[in-house]
Amino acid sequence: MKKMNMLDLDKLKEKYDAVFFIASFHHLEASEERNIVLNKLAKLLNKNAKIYLTNWALNSEVNKEKFEKSRLTNTENEF
Repeated sequence: MKKMNMLDLDKLKEKYDAVFFIASFHHLEASEERNIVLNKLAKLLNKNAKIYLTNWALNSEVNKEKFEKSRLTNTENEF
């Protein structure tokens, strides 16, 4: 298993059967950056490999109510 910055995928030389992006891919700043990462990733995958992504968007309609209910107030952490 390797843990690394996804922007550095081009530094890897091995091929992989599975890659996990856990609560990270959505932190890339722009869709261009996401496309770069996915293109780098494609070069590292064995045939029939799997990519596992977990992503969230707090400002989506689906998550807005959940976010408001979980908001912490009067704390140093504004999340």
